Amino acid sequence: MKPAVLLPLLLLALPASTQNRRVERAGQELPIPITLPLIASNLDTLGGRYVRVLDLRVERFVSPQAFVVGTADHDGTRALVLLRHPAGSALVEGVAVQVLGRAYTLAGASAYEGWPPQLTRRAVAAFSGVPVIVADAVRAPGGVSLY
Repeated sequence: MKPAVLLPLLLLALPASTQNRRVERAGQELPIPITLPLIASNLDTLGGRYVRVLDLRVERFVSPQAFVVGTADHDGTRALVLLRHPAGSALVEGVAVQVLGRAYTLAGASAYEGWPPQLTRRAVAAFSGVPVIVADAVRAPGGVSLY
């Protein structure tokens, strides 16, 4: 079954009392562990949700506060990741990462108040239809913090 069909079916299988409730522990929202292709094909359902995106690789930096990730298996799925402040030296092109943050459409993310000023409309026009993740954390697969 295709991922685009599977996620809505999984969400429908949840009891009605939990369908619209976010998973929380001790007052903190827990991220949904998910792959980038599943986010891309279900962005209308997952937009605004707190996610932990697995198996990513940094492809290129668009600015000190934004970079493009693709899947580790190079299936062609990509996302734009926005950072609240410039990335440190450990976060470089080609490194494998996991990203924790909120998934949005480009239009949804443009309302984010920490939008990097270097990212003009022209610079991000190529990301229309691509998921945008406003990151709280970027980690190496072993859990080491890179941002």
